[in-house]
Amino acid sequence: MNKRLLPLVLLLVLAMPAGIAQADAGFEPAPVPPMSAFYVNGTGVAVDDMGQYGLHGEPGAAYIITADQPVAGNISLHDGGLWFLASDVEVTGQLTVLDSCALQTAGFGLTCGSIYIGEYGDTTAVMLDLGASTVRCFAFAIRGDNVTLQAGTSTIITTLLFDDSTRTGHSYYNVTITSTDTAMGFIEGESSFQKLTVDAPAGMYVADDLTTEAIDKKAGVMKAAKTAKKPKNKVKVTVKKSPGDSLDLDSEGSGEQ
Repeated sequence: MNKRLLPLVLLLVLAMPAGIAQADAGFEPAPVPPMSAFYVNGTGVAVDDMGQYGLHGEPGAAYIITADQPVAGNISLHDGGLWFLASDVEVTGQLTVLDSCALQTAGFGLTCGSIYIGEYGDTTAVMLDLGASTVRCFAFAIRGDNVTLQAGTSTIITTLLFDDSTRTGHSYYNVTITSTDTAMGFIEGESSFQKLTVDAPAGMYVADDLTTEAIDKKAGVMKAAKTAKKPKNKVKVTVKKSPGDSLDLDSEGSGEQ
């Protein structure tokens, strides 16, 4: 080495941080934390080891939910609070609303693997306000016994299951139920619809009486499903605006509009 450069090299080594100067001695940089795709009140939310986003609010408090990319995992809302969407949200797993929480979609799109509102046998008040949102999911189920639904002018599109487990049902605006050529769809609960569209080539099980302003049965046969409430396997879909135009399913479990 040039003797004139030796003092400069020594000076640079002494000025380096200890970790950098000792890189050859086993120094490893800290891992970069993954970027969050999901935010509450502007703060990124971390996922746990099981791929769950468990969000715990407080009664009366307001929380703003945003996402800048699909959220990989499941989201559950607990312990109260008013939860508002401020962007379109896509969840690869399920979204569950529990424990006195109220979710308002505020016209934004919501796409999930499954959407569950309330829990079976739970009488805790839960609210879902869909406004003018479009909701897309594999399965939509209201499971709690004390759920308030504000359908607004929303559209719900499911690819298999539409289940209002309270059995007394709720009032919906626009619901489309589709299934594949091999999987039969399923609808449960004495709900009413502004419009119900069934696109189920393999057929559709209907467990309770339905009332709708308009019904559009694109394909397949609607079949009754045996339940304790309907032991004779007879279900009726009534179109309110046309009293004479109804779909009666006989005891064999099949019928045509």
